[in-house]
Amino acid sequence: PELGGAVGWDRESVRKGVEGVFNVLRGYGFLDEDVDPEPQTRATGFDQYGAPNGGLVRFERELGDEVRAGDTLYRITDVFGATKSRVTADNDGLFWRQRRLPQVATGEYVCSVGTGIDSY
Repeated sequence: PELGGAVGWDRESVRKGVEGVFNVLRGYGFLDEDVDPEPQTRATGFDQYGAPNGGLVRFERELGDEVRAGDTLYRITDVFGATKSRVTADNDGLFWRQRRLPQVATGEYVCSVGTGIDSY
């Protein structure tokens, strides 16, 4: 599986990646078991969001959540929890990717929203 830029791991992503590799091995006949396909979600584009200022990232969405234009994606706070900025979605889509580290400097990547969503 493609795991570039993950900047960390979570159990569910690792589980899905391992199962996907085993499904590929089954599909090519390297393993005798049947393939267990699940519907795949695809995005044709991505809106990427950076930090308007430094601080701590407080996400208001979970990976895979549906997002509507104008929904709050995350807040940047100071160390005491006071909001310094709030970032909202530009378009409808799915909350696709997020940084794993809570601290962020001005301009650093924070998250992406997948757009043009379909399934196959």
